[in-house]
Amino acid sequence: MARSFKRPDEAAMQRVFARTSGGAAEVVLRLAWLQGLHRAEITALRWDQVDFAGRALLLPDRTIPLDPSAEACLRAWYVRCARNPECVAVSDRDQTPMRPESVSRLARQALNSEGLALSLLDLRRDFILRQIEAHGWSHAAQVSGVAAAALREEFLPWLRAANTLPEAPKVGRDEREYLLWRIIQQEGSSPAGLALWMGWQLRMQPGEIAGLTWDQVDFARNLLRLPGGGRCPWAAACGVCSRRRLPGGKIRRKSGCSHLLPPGGPWSAPS
Repeated sequence: MARSFKRPDEAAMQRVFARTSGGAAEVVLRLAWLQGLHRAEITALRWDQVDFAGRALLLPDRTIPLDPSAEACLRAWYVRCARNPECVAVSDRDQTPMRPESVSRLARQALNSEGLALSLLDLRRDFILRQIEAHGWSHAAQVSGVAAAALREEFLPWLRAANTLPEAPKVGRDEREYLLWRIIQQEGSSPAGLALWMGWQLRMQPGEIAGLTWDQVDFARNLLRLPGGGRCPWAAACGVCSRRRLPGGKIRRKSGCSHLLPPGGPWSAPS
């Protein structure tokens, strides 16, 4: 028998957001439901982890694209919280960091106002379910920080019973993509991490990666400019001709080096 999950009604959630607009409760609920954060992650979230330029949350174990409405909420909250420029989850009254139990109580009161008997964990689970249904197992693993195998064990029976599986899970592919993604997360802005990211996400060949120079980096637009582009599916998906996007804020220029990656690495073309 499939495990049951409490899933919020979207219209009711929008009414909750309207009731709590501009307050700490709205911030907490959007972080749980639209970004999939645990309570502990909400209370620990700092403003330097909110990348407005890259439209993402930069957590220690994963990067989560910012939902547009969550981004708008956080921007407004950032302006309001000038007295506490470090912590995101602060109280309405004095802008001091909220304790975990205070965050849970605030969320519960807001949800109860619309008759929603839900917890923050229920909202996170609904986020994960929506990611699986819309984007598949590998993407859900990346944005939730939970391995695809663990997600399948918890959610597959429910999704199958609800007939909302997007496709048959490709177990081997999902696991390989998740493991590769974790390696890239751990490598960060190292040459190996950047080379892996460009090869996997941008479908670039070793020769293209090795030949990239800093003149081709557009930091203002967060883009790579390549001569004679248009061959990359990523560029087509972004609607950009002869340009490829960079992971926001992850490249540091090495003094005296004209190339993105130092010569002689495994990304270099064989001589």
